[in-house]
Amino acid sequence: MRIICCGGVGEQGRSCVLLHADDESILMADCGVKREFSPGLPGSYPVLPDNLPKSFPLLLTHAHEDHVASIPWLIAQGYRPEVYTTRRTATLGADYCRTWLKAVDKAIAATGGQRPYHEEHIDAIDWHILPEGECTIGPWKIRHGLAAHTPGSCWFHVTHTAYPECTVGVSGDWTSRNLVYPVPEFPACDVFITDASGSDGDGEGLDKLAELVPLSLERPILLPLPRMGRCQEMLSLMASLPELTGKQGAVAMEAPLVDAIDIWLGDEAVQGKGREALEKAKDLFTSGRWIRFKKPEEVPAGPRIIGAMDAMLSVGPSAQLSEQVLAQGGLVIFSGHAALGTPGRTLLDSGNPDVLRLPWKIHPEAADVEKVASQIKPSKIILVHTPYERARAIALSLKEKLGVDVVAPQVGDEIIMP
Repeated sequence: MRIICCGGVGEQGRSCVLLHADDESILMADCGVKREFSPGLPGSYPVLPDNLPKSFPLLLTHAHEDHVASIPWLIAQGYRPEVYTTRRTATLGADYCRTWLKAVDKAIAATGGQRPYHEEHIDAIDWHILPEGECTIGPWKIRHGLAAHTPGSCWFHVTHTAYPECTVGVSGDWTSRNLVYPVPEFPACDVFITDASGSDGDGEGLDKLAELVPLSLERPILLPLPRMGRCQEMLSLMASLPELTGKQGAVAMEAPLVDAIDIWLGDEAVQGKGREALEKAKDLFTSGRWIRFKKPEEVPAGPRIIGAMDAMLSVGPSAQLSEQVLAQGGLVIFSGHAALGTPGRTLLDSGNPDVLRLPWKIHPEAADVEKVASQIKPSKIILVHTPYERARAIALSLKEKLGVDVVAPQVGDEIIMP
């Protein structure tokens, strides 16, 4: 059996790997875009092998664009993948593809290029909801479990019926430090394909938010955020801070970011203090103590934390708000990855001292991967979703510490299973 790296290795974005068995059966895990823009080229898409069959099963770990938004691109090229995922990811996936098209259209209007697909290709996605426990998809046996990254996100444990002794774990994006979800529990496997993109030494979310709160009492702070993920984590933490809950209008969030709280609360895995914190955040918006806005002009001038949808300023009011906040002497703070060619990356690279990066942990760092690998004891680890030089350094360190084969592949590489 081979693993073919079609994207998301040696880089962040366009996550896509293929499991190719000796009987020619194929299983794909994720199919996302790389949110990089250059003139005439709105985004990067997976590099597929020439012999890829027209129909095959595709496992989807979660709905973020870098994992889902190339599925309609496959369909536009004549492929017909059968997409297997959790119910929440299936519900969210089409919306993320449409959000990606909006970013593409904006880039095309600015520098040219062609749409990778159209609405009908999104509508044509063949969704299948995974049952609880183990299921069989052709010759593949599949299990899945909580990945603690965003609602519906999951890991996969895969075996081929002809090779039951060879098990593959696909982590998807995960973290052991989510403020709302419990720590994921990965099963033992022979090969562990794992996200390793967390930046070492970024600190805990509480430390990062603690840096923002005093500043937000003096000047406006814009946080460009994805619709689903670290935004709701941040809100759960903000709702526990008296400096923010005790001040009228201390937090203003774009409507979809607030509405997504209900999606998190609809997940039965969100329990205990995490659920209580999200419910409190929702109440603060419902009561009007915090501001839920749809248009930039609905955000009053003055000191506060402002959240706007789109972490890279590519769509929505986030770009306009960044100009407004900077004009008021405020700060624009990016808490996640900003891809080359996006307005967010351009602003970050501008040298403006009021534009900062303050990373928020939503991915595992090297120490997290080491801890999990020590528990599940794979014979091979494949590092994905990580820039090549960093992945290579992590691979060398983990080899020395764990005594296992650790691979830092690049797009196009093929890896032979043990």
